[in-house]
Amino acid sequence: MKKYFFFAAMALAVMSSCSNDDVVDNPAVNPIEEDKPAAIQLGLGAPQALVTTRGMGTVGSTVEEQNLWKGQKLHVVMLDESGETPVEATDDEGTIFDNTTLTFEAPTQAQTTDPNTIKILDAAGDIKARYYPSTGKYSFYGYHIDNIGNTQFNVANKTVTGITITGTEDLMAAKTKEVSEANYGTAWGKMQEADKALVAERAFSAWTARREIQPILVFNHLLTRLQFNVIAGQTSAARFSYNGTNWTENLSPATLDNDADDQNKSTAVFITGIKVTGVKTSDITIDLDGQTATSGAATADQELVLKGTADTNTDGNLDDLTATAPEGFLESGNDETHPTKTQVGESIMLLPGDAEIKLEIAVSQLVVDTEDATTEEAKTYTTKTETLTTTIKASDIKTTGTQDSANKTIFEAGESYNINITVYSFQRIEVSAELTAWEEGGDINIAPGDQF
Repeated sequence: MKKYFFFAAMALAVMSSCSNDDVVDNPAVNPIEEDKPAAIQLGLGAPQALVTTRGMGTVGSTVEEQNLWKGQKLHVVMLDESGETPVEATDDEGTIFDNTTLTFEAPTQAQTTDPNTIKILDAAGDIKARYYPSTGKYSFYGYHIDNIGNTQFNVANKTVTGITITGTEDLMAAKTKEVSEANYGTAWGKMQEADKALVAERAFSAWTARREIQPILVFNHLLTRLQFNVIAGQTSAARFSYNGTNWTENLSPATLDNDADDQNKSTAVFITGIKVTGVKTSDITIDLDGQTATSGAATADQELVLKGTADTNTDGNLDDLTATAPEGFLESGNDETHPTKTQVGESIMLLPGDAEIKLEIAVSQLVVDTEDATTEEAKTYTTKTETLTTTIKASDIKTTGTQDSANKTIFEAGESYNINITVYSFQRIEVSAELTAWEEGGDINIAPGDQF
């Protein structure tokens, strides 16, 4: 079924570096050195989904060429299969994957062919090497929570708790891919048949790492994503309108006799704020095994606020939303220079599973505030504001590019929905008065002398 911007999975591969003697085409001539340490090196496949980081906004795209990593922070956990406890490193520098002393940083790419190696950094920001223990079998899990702090990883339950979202975080969870020829075709082809029979029970370990069988963590999006767009319902609601020949910006007069602050300003309708209300945002738990995010909060009375697309003060949080108006208005069709659909802010990500979502949309417009001005320059202006409340239903979702129903009953995890908001100009109240003529009702004659 087609979806509004379907989120595919993205892969995180944990790879070891080997010398030329470690893996060869003919192991009988140059056998694998089983006692040689195998270094752990983290790598990422090309992202196939949108990744959002708190403060940086949405990274990646449904367009392949724009699907790039931008230095996201990741968390990786390596557990001992025998006791499911975090594994100690072999270099006496703490655990292999200790998120208190180590950080894991995705690469910053300009194109999909750029290197995809994840940096393992210590507290000083230096790249560190980590090695597999010589023996044992291990499992790997990963998660992405942007820069949310004060969370806890529970080894026994494989959960991450203590999460509170603001709407700008993209929560993700990852499990390892099954070890099979389909997932590890190149490495599989190099192995001897005897090794192929052992690889499943020995994955993931130094033994499989020397045979190029590395854990591949597939990150899944756990939240629902709402992307907002504004569309002009009439000419005066847009920043630009088309007169048949040229585009004209809708502006107040360049010179006003009474208020210089309002002159030469856009008279379009602007969206100044969007909120999702009545949702759960705190006490969120990520289940790494189940690949879900849920909240234990008792009531759904919290809200998420749409933010802008930039972090201009580099404080790790997105700026407040910049007021946004529809760029252009055309009776039919679209124009690349002045598109009729304009994106508003970054996006809002929330827990999935609801059949309907409540929105509050704040709008404003600079409008004429006088009726008796003799010239354009003599007019006065005022800014009108209003907060619109609405409910969007999963059952009303249409398939992208068509008017066909998507047959949704709930807003689902890992899916992005376009919320298109059509705005119209504030309409002045004009009341007219018609004067009706008195109708002749007839004569009534009174003769006072006859009655008194």
